[in-house]
Amino acid sequence: MRFYFSVILFFIATGIFGQEACDCQIAGKASVANTAQYDLIFIGRVDSVGECSGKQTVWFNVTSVYKGEVLVRMPVTYDCNTDCKFNFAKGQEWLMYTDYEKYGEATAEVCSRSRRRISNPVLDMYLVSSGQTFDEELAFVDKTYHRHKPMQEKGDLQPIPDRKNDIPKGWVNLWLILGSGVGILVIYFLVRKFWK
Repeated sequence: MRFYFSVILFFIATGIFGQEACDCQIAGKASVANTAQYDLIFIGRVDSVGECSGKQTVWFNVTSVYKGEVLVRMPVTYDCNTDCKFNFAKGQEWLMYTDYEKYGEATAEVCSRSRRRISNPVLDMYLVSSGQTFDEELAFVDKTYHRHKPMQEKGDLQPIPDRKNDIPKGWVNLWLILGSGVGILVIYFLVRKFWK
């Protein structure tokens, strides 16, 4: 009796807690409807992966950008506290679908369309849910969105020069004040004369 109770308890526990881990909807083939929701779409190779402290950051060396403005070396953060998380490793090539965290930083969700290039289709689990190989999805993205180069690093961007209003000096100041006063008086007398 205890054995059956233990088996039933095991299935209930794994059914309840196992559902939370990776409960993503099936992605389906790439379409404008299911790719347009992302701020950024790019191809990049993993350069490094940070430590997990609630959020984890992976750095990509970006080769092609299809949507949004992406830096050459782009940080992407994601939640690493769940059982269902990305498994990034240095050198892997990924097609990333992300959203802006702020300029120059992106955030990714594990249930996004982001996928790793896998040479052996038998090992590509994403192929099962999307019905497309990595190359087929990449061809769709390339045809649908405008491919462009990634931007420079933040530190390499040229600063915008300080723009200030030029404050008039000396006689120019005096002429502006007198001209404004005369203009106000003219408007005042014209309104009084024609507004009766």
